[in-house]
Amino acid sequence: MIRSSVLISIWRRQRGLFLATLISQFLIPKSQLYMLRTSAFILSCLLVLLGTLLYLTHWNYASYFFATGAAGVTVYYLTIPYKSVNFRLRRLQRINVFAGISMIIASVFMYKRQMSWVAFLLISALLQLYTSFTAKDNESGENTSKK
Repeated sequence: MIRSSVLISIWRRQRGLFLATLISQFLIPKSQLYMLRTSAFILSCLLVLLGTLLYLTHWNYASYFFATGAAGVTVYYLTIPYKSVNFRLRRLQRINVFAGISMIIASVFMYKRQMSWVAFLLISALLQLYTSFTAKDNESGENTSKK
């Protein structure tokens, strides 16, 4: 006799595959999904920038803009479909996730009106800067080695 937990896990897996197939093939084509994700990421980055600038003017709702943008950036990093076998590129992807989490922690401190948010935002910015340059170096090295 099959346990109910096994049946539930099989049903959830099949439901997830069904939803992914439905979204990717029928509702939103992959090219439009990529454009939508990129647009949402850019909007999230603009919200982070807007929240930071408005916080410097002591506007009460600036932390909400910042938190929304930080959550959007983190969701973007968490949902990137990354299928590379290169260990370095996967490590850089995980560093980006930590940078997003650092932004969320910064938004918590911003909401509490503590100046520690600046340190966490700086950590996030430095991690993202590091990964952007290192990822370009790894991708260019990977392309030249295949030729």
